[in-house]
Amino acid sequence: MSLATNSTPPDVSVLVPAKDEADNLGEFVRLTREAMLPLPYAVELVIVNDGSHDGTAHVLEQLAAKHPFVHVVTHRTQRGIADALKSPLPVAVRGPGQGPELGQGLPSRNHGFRADAS
Repeated sequence: MSLATNSTPPDVSVLVPAKDEADNLGEFVRLTREAMLPLPYAVELVIVNDGSHDGTAHVLEQLAAKHPFVHVVTHRTQRGIADALKSPLPVAVRGPGQGPELGQGLPSRNHGFRADAS
């Protein structure tokens, strides 16, 4: 077991802020997947789109659809690295053995999560 899926909840969540990274995200996810595969526990990758103006949102949507271990949190406006690392906590932090679909008020997997209303 190494990558979280809809049926395998994560043991570890890796939080990654992204601002205007459309050109780099595909390779980043590929390399991250390779690094996570040998691990003995389920890992998810939570990428925070911090108000990007390039094609980051579209690329992240495609990556989340293709890779069940990838989850996306979106800031409509740039909020900075501190908020980019705090806002995905409702998605990433769960009780033992609970996937996001079991947590109260959590978004469904791979459908994105808006961390703000602005």
